[in-house]
Amino acid sequence: MSLFCICFIIFTSFTQNGASGEHHEVVTLLEPPFVMEKSSQSQFEPKKYEGMLVDILDELARRLNFTYSIHEVYDGRFGYEVEPGKWDGLVSELINNQSDLALSHLTINSQRAQVVKFTQPFMLAGLRILYRPPDPSSNQEPWYILLSPFTAGLWVVIVVMWLVIGCVSYAIVKFSPLEDNSEQRVNEVDCNSVLCGKLLYAVCCILIQRHHVSPPRSPSGRFLASVRWLFCILTLISFTASLTAIFLTRDTDIHDIPFRSFDELSRQTRVQYGVYKPSLTLDYFKNSQQPMVKRMWQAMNNFRPSVFITSTKQGLDRLREGDGKFAFIMEGPLAEFEAEKEPCDLVVLGTELDEQAYGFACRWEGDLCDRIDHKLLEMREEEFLYKVKVKWMYSGCKEKREQEVYLGGLSVLDTFGLPLGGVARKSVTLRTFAAGFLALFVGLAVTVLILGAEVTYARSRNVTAKFSIHQPMRNDSKDNVNRVSTSKLVNDDSLS
Repeated sequence: MSLFCICFIIFTSFTQNGASGEHHEVVTLLEPPFVMEKSSQSQFEPKKYEGMLVDILDELARRLNFTYSIHEVYDGRFGYEVEPGKWDGLVSELINNQSDLALSHLTINSQRAQVVKFTQPFMLAGLRILYRPPDPSSNQEPWYILLSPFTAGLWVVIVVMWLVIGCVSYAIVKFSPLEDNSEQRVNEVDCNSVLCGKLLYAVCCILIQRHHVSPPRSPSGRFLASVRWLFCILTLISFTASLTAIFLTRDTDIHDIPFRSFDELSRQTRVQYGVYKPSLTLDYFKNSQQPMVKRMWQAMNNFRPSVFITSTKQGLDRLREGDGKFAFIMEGPLAEFEAEKEPCDLVVLGTELDEQAYGFACRWEGDLCDRIDHKLLEMREEEFLYKVKVKWMYSGCKEKREQEVYLGGLSVLDTFGLPLGGVARKSVTLRTFAAGFLALFVGLAVTVLILGAEVTYARSRNVTAKFSIHQPMRNDSKDNVNRVSTSKLVNDDSLS
């Protein structure tokens, strides 16, 4: 009995720890950060590899006391059933006994599990959205937001109505017998009075050409002026109220991302989205019966150009060239890794869709995967897997984004680098007020053109300036008043 127990203990120890000097052939597929070639090696040396999975394999080899050699899969594919019973990629090498272990981020699914043996997952890999937010300078609120309280048609009608009012005012002044059409009115205010000594009044006098404009005298003119100001007040009230509502309800997000989840992505039409082909992700969208997933699959088939990506590099290039018009749906760990790489311009969005997991795959013959399972549990409990993930997948882009030139959603030109806190989210930015600046610049340009036309006209007609900037202006108002007073005295003398 004791001899049987001793033999059982020896056999158990042998099966758990492996024989000394045991060697395994490992096949892999290069994909950062899981498995990569070492850059610092001579071309005459055998290929050496590094990465997150290589670190895990080294630890497994140490704990299970085995050695290994790595070679790359012949076709660069994970393993798909191209024909009934015929597989390619990593799965093919395991089925054909060319390798003992597949070292890659191989997704565990039922089809593969029928022909190869999987370890327990070493990493969860639900689907996420990799997205490059558009440039904030070109994607925040439209520059014409100050004009948005009124529709384009309303703006056209307002301009036309002001032209009509101007024409009617001209007609009243021109044809009404009750209007004073003389060049100067005797009751105009003198701008050389003591009030004009103040800067504000001096500026006002310059702007209104030394006199205030007298109100209309005819009933028609006064009624039109009342209607004009009523129309102006109603327009200003409506514009102010609508613009206030727009500013209070506008989205002040820093990147103006048009979606935050898969459901929001499926309901919008601004951003196209695609997946890697061929892949299990593509099969998931193709075969799923969920309404949202079916809606996304139909949209992906209708997008032009095609959104089915054949390589990770192609997907990343399309992300960066699309300026916010394309999103790449991929496995979560790969999306997080790409978002952490320079130039730190990508973000990962959405909760995990379609719960997937990565695992190592082995041949059905042998117990290598069974022994790896136990050690993977130990490594997870010791947080070894977590430390390896942090080492290879996170490079510090998250910290760097906090030091970008956009503080609180505003550019440096708006904040001058000063933290504004929560107030910044309600601030009117330079871009928001762009329509105001545009109106000012257009007005200045038109003013310069009019000034040029005036100078050209004056030179062609040999017209000289009425006043010199070096001489005080004549007091025309006093002259007019004196002339009126003199004429009144003459009339009084004649009557007497």
